[in-house]
Amino acid sequence: MSLKFSHYFAIALLLAGCSDDGGGATVDAAVFDAATPDAVSIDATPEFSLVEIIPATGFMTGGTEVLLSGVGFEAAGGGDPNVTLAGAPCADIDVINDQTLRCTTPPGPLGNADVVVENAYGTATLQFRYFGLLGADGKTGEPGNLYAINPETGESVTIGPVGFAITGLALSPDGSVYGSQSTQSGNRGNANLISIDPVTGAGTVVGLLEDAATGVFHNSTADIVFVGERLLGWSEFGDDPIEIDPATGAVTVIGNTGIASSGSGLAASAEGTVHFAPGRVNASLFRLDPVTGLGTEGPVLTGGTFDNINSMTMLNGVLYAVDTQDQGSIASLQVLTTIDPVTGVMTSIGPIPTGIDSILGSDR
Repeated sequence: MSLKFSHYFAIALLLAGCSDDGGGATVDAAVFDAATPDAVSIDATPEFSLVEIIPATGFMTGGTEVLLSGVGFEAAGGGDPNVTLAGAPCADIDVINDQTLRCTTPPGPLGNADVVVENAYGTATLQFRYFGLLGADGKTGEPGNLYAINPETGESVTIGPVGFAITGLALSPDGSVYGSQSTQSGNRGNANLISIDPVTGAGTVVGLLEDAATGVFHNSTADIVFVGERLLGWSEFGDDPIEIDPATGAVTVIGNTGIASSGSGLAASAEGTVHFAPGRVNASLFRLDPVTGLGTEGPVLTGGTFDNINSMTMLNGVLYAVDTQDQGSIASLQVLTTIDPVTGVMTSIGPIPTGIDSILGSDR
Protein backbone atom coordinates (compact mmCIF):
# COMPACT_ATOMS: atom_id res chain seq x y z
CA MET A 1 0.00 0.00 0.00
CA SER A 2 1.39 3.39 -0.88
CA LEU A 3 1.20 6.70 1.01
CA LYS A 4 -1.42 8.95 -0.52
CA PHE A 5 -0.48 12.27 -2.09
CA SER A 6 -2.43 14.10 0.61
CA HIS A 7 -0.18 12.53 3.22
CA TYR A 8 2.94 13.72 1.40
CA PHE A 9 1.44 17.17 1.22
CA ALA A 10 0.64 17.14 4.97
CA ILE A 11 4.17 16.08 5.86
CA ALA A 12 5.59 18.83 3.66
CA LEU A 13 3.44 21.41 5.42
CA LEU A 14 4.50 20.16 8.86
CA LEU A 15 8.18 20.22 8.02
CA ALA A 16 7.91 23.69 6.47
CA GLY A 17 5.89 25.20 9.32
CA CYS A 18 7.64 23.72 12.35
CA SER A 19 11.21 24.90 11.93
CA ASP A 20 13.19 26.23 14.89
CA ASP A 21 13.53 29.77 13.51
CA GLY A 22 10.85 31.39 15.65
CA GLY A 23 7.93 29.05 15.01
CA GLY A 24 7.71 28.16 18.69
CA ALA A 25 8.41 24.42 18.25
CA THR A 26 11.13 22.14 16.89
CA VAL A 27 10.29 19.04 14.84
CA ASP A 28 12.82 16.36 15.68
CA ALA A 29 11.57 13.70 13.26
CA ALA A 30 8.77 12.78 10.85
CA VAL A 31 8.48 8.98 10.75
CA PHE A 32 6.56 6.86 8.18
CA ASP A 33 5.47 3.48 9.54
CA ALA A 34 5.16 0.85 6.75
CA ALA A 35 2.79 -1.23 8.88
CA THR A 36 0.38 1.68 9.27
CA PRO A 37 1.05 3.80 6.20
CA ASP A 38 -1.70 6.31 7.02
CA ALA A 39 0.06 7.35 10.30
CA VAL A 40 2.77 9.96 10.58
CA SER A 41 4.56 10.40 13.96
CA ILE A 42 5.80 13.90 14.88
CA ASP A 43 8.23 14.26 17.85
CA ALA A 44 7.91 17.92 18.88
CA THR A 45 9.53 19.68 21.90
CA PRO A 46 8.47 23.27 22.65
CA GLU A 47 11.24 25.84 22.34
CA PHE A 48 12.60 27.18 25.65
CA SER A 49 15.06 30.05 25.88
CA LEU A 50 16.06 33.13 27.88
CA VAL A 51 17.04 36.19 25.85
CA GLU A 52 17.27 39.27 28.09
CA ILE A 53 16.94 40.58 31.65
CA ILE A 54 16.04 44.22 32.32
CA PRO A 55 17.63 45.76 34.30
CA ALA A 56 20.74 43.60 34.26
CA THR A 57 22.06 45.14 37.49
CA GLY A 58 20.68 45.61 40.99
CA PHE A 59 21.57 46.29 44.61
CA MET A 60 23.22 43.59 46.73
CA THR A 61 20.39 44.05 49.22
CA GLY A 62 17.94 42.65 46.65
CA GLY A 63 14.48 44.03 45.94
CA THR A 64 15.08 44.96 42.30
CA GLU A 65 12.12 44.15 40.04
CA VAL A 66 13.40 42.59 36.81
CA LEU A 67 11.72 41.66 33.54
CA LEU A 68 12.92 38.50 31.77
CA SER A 69 12.18 37.83 28.11
CA GLY A 70 12.48 34.58 26.21
CA VAL A 71 10.30 31.78 24.85
CA GLY A 72 8.44 28.89 26.43
CA PHE A 73 7.51 30.28 29.84
CA GLU A 74 3.91 29.08 29.33
CA ALA A 75 4.57 26.02 27.17
CA ALA A 76 1.97 23.28 27.71
CA GLY A 77 3.28 20.64 30.08
CA GLY A 78 6.29 22.71 31.10
CA GLY A 79 4.95 23.63 34.50
CA ASP A 80 5.60 26.90 36.34
CA PRO A 81 9.09 28.24 35.67
CA ASN A 82 11.59 28.29 38.53
CA VAL A 83 13.80 31.41 38.73
CA THR A 84 16.96 31.74 40.83
CA LEU A 85 19.66 34.40 41.09
CA ALA A 86 23.06 33.48 42.54
CA GLY A 87 21.39 30.24 43.67
CA ALA A 88 18.66 31.97 45.68
CA PRO A 89 15.01 31.99 44.58
CA CYS A 90 13.52 35.14 43.09
CA ALA A 91 10.41 36.43 44.80
CA ASP A 92 6.99 37.35 43.37
CA ILE A 93 7.39 35.40 40.10
CA ASP A 94 4.71 36.58 37.66
CA VAL A 95 4.47 34.89 34.24
CA ILE A 96 2.99 37.64 32.06
CA ASN A 97 2.89 35.58 28.86
CA ASP A 98 4.89 32.91 27.04
CA GLN A 99 7.71 35.36 26.27
CA THR A 100 7.81 37.47 29.46
CA LEU A 101 8.00 37.01 33.20
CA ARG A 102 8.65 39.34 36.10
CA CYS A 103 10.22 38.73 39.53
CA THR A 104 12.04 40.45 42.40
CA THR A 105 15.73 39.78 43.04
CA PRO A 106 16.94 38.25 46.32
CA PRO A 107 19.99 39.64 48.16
CA GLY A 108 23.19 38.57 46.43
CA PRO A 109 26.98 38.85 46.49
CA LEU A 110 28.99 41.68 44.97
CA GLY A 111 29.72 41.15 41.27
CA ASN A 112 28.31 38.91 38.55
CA ALA A 113 25.77 36.20 39.27
CA ASP A 114 23.79 33.70 37.20
CA VAL A 115 20.07 34.20 36.72
CA VAL A 116 18.62 30.78 35.90
CA VAL A 117 15.15 30.00 34.55
CA GLU A 118 14.03 26.40 34.21
CA ASN A 119 10.95 24.30 33.57
CA ALA A 120 10.29 20.78 32.28
CA TYR A 121 11.58 21.71 28.81
CA GLY A 122 14.99 23.06 29.78
CA THR A 123 17.25 25.46 31.63
CA ALA A 124 18.44 28.87 30.45
CA THR A 125 20.99 31.20 32.02
CA LEU A 126 21.94 34.89 31.77
CA GLN A 127 24.28 37.17 33.74
CA PHE A 128 23.11 39.68 36.36
CA ARG A 129 25.41 42.06 38.25
CA TYR A 130 25.02 42.97 41.91
CA PHE A 131 26.43 46.30 43.05
CA GLY A 132 26.06 48.82 45.88
CA LEU A 133 27.75 49.46 49.21
CA LEU A 134 29.53 47.16 51.64
CA GLY A 135 29.92 48.07 55.29
CA ALA A 136 31.81 46.54 58.19
CA ASP A 137 31.65 46.80 61.99
CA GLY A 138 34.66 48.17 63.82
CA LYS A 139 33.79 50.99 66.20
CA THR A 140 34.83 49.42 69.50
CA GLY A 141 37.50 47.06 68.25
CA GLU A 142 35.16 44.08 68.65
CA PRO A 143 34.85 41.68 65.68
CA GLY A 144 31.64 42.22 63.75
CA ASN A 145 29.87 41.65 60.46
CA LEU A 146 30.11 42.55 56.80
CA TYR A 147 26.93 44.13 55.41
CA ALA A 148 25.37 44.93 52.06
CA ILE A 149 23.89 48.44 52.15
CA ASN A 150 21.29 49.92 49.82
CA PRO A 151 22.73 53.30 48.75
CA GLU A 152 19.25 54.75 48.21
CA THR A 153 17.82 53.96 51.64
CA GLY A 154 20.59 52.82 54.01
CA GLU A 155 18.83 49.46 54.40
CA SER A 156 21.41 46.88 55.44
CA VAL A 157 21.56 43.09 55.02
CA THR A 158 24.08 41.05 57.03
CA ILE A 159 26.41 39.02 54.80
CA GLY A 160 28.37 37.26 57.55
CA PRO A 161 30.95 37.62 60.34
CA VAL A 162 34.35 39.05 59.42
CA GLY A 163 36.16 37.79 62.49
CA PHE A 164 37.92 41.15 62.88
CA ALA A 165 36.93 44.73 63.66
CA ILE A 166 37.32 46.77 60.47
CA THR A 167 37.80 50.53 60.25
CA GLY A 168 38.49 50.93 56.52
CA LEU A 169 37.40 49.07 53.37
CA ALA A 170 38.85 49.13 49.84
CA LEU A 171 38.19 47.35 46.55
CA SER A 172 41.15 46.46 44.33
CA PRO A 173 41.03 46.69 40.52
CA ASP A 174 40.72 42.88 40.35
CA GLY A 175 37.70 42.89 42.67
CA SER A 176 39.42 41.84 45.91
CA VAL A 177 38.14 43.41 49.13
CA TYR A 178 40.55 44.58 51.84
CA GLY A 179 40.00 45.99 55.31
CA SER A 180 42.18 47.81 57.82
CA GLN A 181 41.82 46.26 61.26
CA SER A 182 40.62 48.31 64.20
CA THR A 183 42.49 47.61 67.46
CA GLN A 184 41.58 50.85 69.25
CA SER A 185 44.93 52.51 68.64
CA GLY A 186 46.80 49.33 69.56
CA ASN A 187 45.02 48.72 72.87
CA ARG A 188 43.86 45.37 71.46
CA GLY A 189 47.15 44.46 69.82
CA ASN A 190 48.75 45.52 66.55
CA ALA A 191 46.52 45.97 63.52
CA ASN A 192 46.64 43.97 60.31
CA LEU A 193 45.58 44.35 56.72
CA ILE A 194 42.68 41.93 56.25
CA SER A 195 41.48 40.22 53.06
CA ILE A 196 37.66 39.86 53.12
CA ASP A 197 35.48 37.45 51.17
CA PRO A 198 32.57 39.60 49.91
CA VAL A 199 30.34 36.52 49.54
CA THR A 200 30.69 35.16 53.10
CA GLY A 201 32.22 38.11 54.96
CA ALA A 202 35.08 35.98 56.30
CA GLY A 203 38.34 37.83 56.91
CA THR A 204 41.91 36.53 56.55
CA VAL A 205 45.06 38.23 57.84
CA VAL A 206 47.38 39.52 55.10
CA GLY A 207 50.03 41.07 57.36
CA LEU A 208 50.78 43.70 59.97
CA LEU A 209 50.26 47.37 59.12
CA GLU A 210 53.88 48.12 59.93
CA ASP A 211 56.45 50.54 58.57
CA ALA A 212 59.56 48.36 58.66
CA ALA A 213 61.86 51.35 58.16
CA THR A 214 60.70 53.02 61.38
CA GLY A 215 59.25 50.08 63.30
CA VAL A 216 55.95 51.94 63.66
CA PHE A 217 52.70 49.97 63.71
CA HIS A 218 49.89 51.96 62.11
CA ASN A 219 47.18 50.72 64.45
CA SER A 220 44.83 53.60 63.68
CA THR A 221 44.48 53.38 59.91
CA ALA A 222 41.12 55.12 59.77
CA ASP A 223 40.22 54.45 56.13
CA ILE A 224 41.74 52.93 52.99
CA VAL A 225 41.14 53.25 49.24
CA PHE A 226 42.63 52.03 45.97
CA VAL A 227 43.89 54.68 43.56
CA GLY A 228 44.65 52.64 40.48
CA GLU A 229 46.84 49.75 41.64
CA ARG A 230 47.99 51.61 44.78
CA LEU A 231 46.35 50.96 48.14
CA LEU A 232 46.35 54.20 50.14
CA GLY A 233 45.26 54.81 53.71
CA TRP A 234 44.99 57.52 56.33
CA SER A 235 46.98 56.83 59.48
CA GLU A 236 46.10 58.74 62.63
CA PHE A 237 49.56 57.95 63.91
CA GLY A 238 51.05 61.25 62.79
CA ASP A 239 47.93 62.15 60.74
CA ASP A 240 49.56 61.09 57.49
CA PRO A 241 48.54 59.45 54.20
CA ILE A 242 50.22 56.07 53.76
CA GLU A 243 50.70 53.48 51.04
CA ILE A 244 50.04 49.82 51.90
CA ASP A 245 51.39 46.76 50.11
CA PRO A 246 48.27 44.62 49.43
CA ALA A 247 50.39 41.47 49.41
CA THR A 248 52.05 41.98 52.82
CA GLY A 249 50.41 44.87 54.69
CA ALA A 250 53.72 46.76 54.79
CA VAL A 251 53.28 50.52 55.21
CA THR A 252 55.16 53.47 53.73
CA VAL A 253 54.33 57.01 54.81
CA ILE A 254 53.69 59.20 51.74
CA GLY A 255 54.09 62.65 53.31
CA ASN A 256 52.94 65.07 55.99
CA THR A 257 49.74 66.91 55.10
CA GLY A 258 49.66 69.05 58.22
CA ILE A 259 45.98 68.14 58.72
CA ALA A 260 44.82 67.07 62.19
CA SER A 261 42.16 64.36 62.17
CA SER A 262 39.83 62.29 64.30
CA GLY A 263 37.77 59.53 62.72
CA SER A 264 38.45 60.42 59.11
CA GLY A 265 37.15 59.28 55.73
CA LEU A 266 39.08 58.63 52.52
CA ALA A 267 37.66 58.09 49.02
CA ALA A 268 38.83 58.29 45.40
CA SER A 269 36.93 59.09 42.22
CA ALA A 270 37.27 57.07 39.03
CA GLU A 271 39.53 59.85 37.71
CA GLY A 272 41.90 59.48 40.68
CA THR A 273 40.83 62.50 42.76
CA VAL A 274 41.39 61.64 46.43
CA HIS A 275 38.89 63.15 48.89
CA PHE A 276 39.63 63.33 52.60
CA ALA A 277 37.44 64.35 55.55
CA PRO A 278 39.40 64.78 58.80
CA GLY A 279 36.46 63.75 60.96
CA ARG A 280 34.33 66.62 62.17
CA VAL A 281 31.38 67.57 59.97
CA ASN A 282 32.03 71.26 60.57
CA ALA A 283 35.52 70.86 59.18
CA SER A 284 36.51 71.11 55.51
CA LEU A 285 36.65 68.50 52.79
CA PHE A 286 40.19 68.17 51.43
CA ARG A 287 41.82 66.85 48.28
CA LEU A 288 45.00 64.86 48.76
CA ASP A 289 47.80 64.54 46.24
CA PRO A 290 48.35 60.75 46.10
CA VAL A 291 52.01 61.22 45.16
CA THR A 292 53.15 63.85 47.66
CA GLY A 293 50.42 63.55 50.29
CA LEU A 294 49.84 67.31 50.28
CA GLY A 295 46.31 68.40 51.13
CA THR A 296 44.29 71.18 49.51
CA GLU A 297 41.42 72.55 51.55
CA GLY A 298 38.03 72.50 49.87
CA PRO A 299 34.49 73.40 50.95
CA VAL A 300 33.29 73.37 54.57
CA LEU A 301 31.05 70.40 55.35
CA THR A 302 27.52 71.51 56.22
CA GLY A 303 24.15 69.89 56.86
CA GLY A 304 25.38 66.87 58.81
CA THR A 305 23.00 64.99 61.10
CA PHE A 306 25.63 64.21 63.74
CA ASP A 307 29.20 65.35 64.36
CA ASN A 308 31.74 62.99 62.84
CA ILE A 309 32.71 61.41 59.52
CA ASN A 310 34.35 58.02 60.04
CA SER A 311 34.36 56.58 56.51
CA MET A 312 33.81 57.61 52.89
CA THR A 313 33.53 55.95 49.49
CA MET A 314 32.56 56.69 45.88
CA LEU A 315 29.80 54.88 43.99
CA ASN A 316 28.75 55.84 40.45
CA GLY A 317 30.31 59.27 40.88
CA VAL A 318 28.55 59.97 44.20
CA LEU A 319 30.53 60.57 47.41
CA TYR A 320 29.02 58.63 50.34
CA ALA A 321 29.98 58.87 54.01
CA VAL A 322 29.09 57.54 57.45
CA ASP A 323 27.96 60.41 59.69
CA THR A 324 28.12 59.16 63.27
CA GLN A 325 27.02 60.51 66.63
CA ASP A 326 30.09 59.20 68.45
CA GLN A 327 32.80 57.30 66.66
CA GLY A 328 33.80 55.23 69.69
CA SER A 329 30.47 53.93 70.96
CA ILE A 330 28.61 50.97 69.51
CA ALA A 331 25.36 52.42 70.88
CA SER A 332 25.72 55.74 69.05
CA LEU A 333 23.39 56.53 66.17
CA GLN A 334 24.64 57.06 62.64
CA VAL A 335 23.36 57.64 59.14
CA LEU A 336 24.48 57.06 55.58
CA THR A 337 24.90 60.42 53.86
CA THR A 338 26.11 61.90 50.60
CA ILE A 339 28.56 64.78 50.31
CA ASP A 340 28.67 67.22 47.42
CA PRO A 341 32.45 67.56 46.83
CA VAL A 342 31.94 71.01 45.25
CA THR A 343 29.76 72.64 47.92
CA GLY A 344 30.38 70.40 50.95
CA VAL A 345 26.64 69.99 51.52
CA MET A 346 25.73 66.72 53.24
CA THR A 347 22.39 64.99 52.58
CA SER A 348 21.19 62.26 54.94
CA ILE A 349 19.91 59.05 53.32
CA GLY A 350 18.95 56.83 56.23
CA PRO A 351 20.13 55.06 59.39
CA ILE A 352 22.66 52.22 59.26
CA PRO A 353 23.76 49.71 61.94
CA THR A 354 25.52 51.48 64.79
CA GLY A 355 28.66 49.33 64.69
CA ILE A 356 29.58 50.13 61.09
CA ASP A 357 32.91 51.92 60.91
CA SER A 358 33.71 51.54 57.20
CA ILE A 359 31.95 51.53 53.84
CA LEU A 360 32.92 50.55 50.30
CA GLY A 361 31.17 51.28 47.01
CA SER A 362 31.32 49.06 43.94
CA ASP A 363 29.54 49.38 40.61
CA ARG A 364 31.31 46.32 39.15
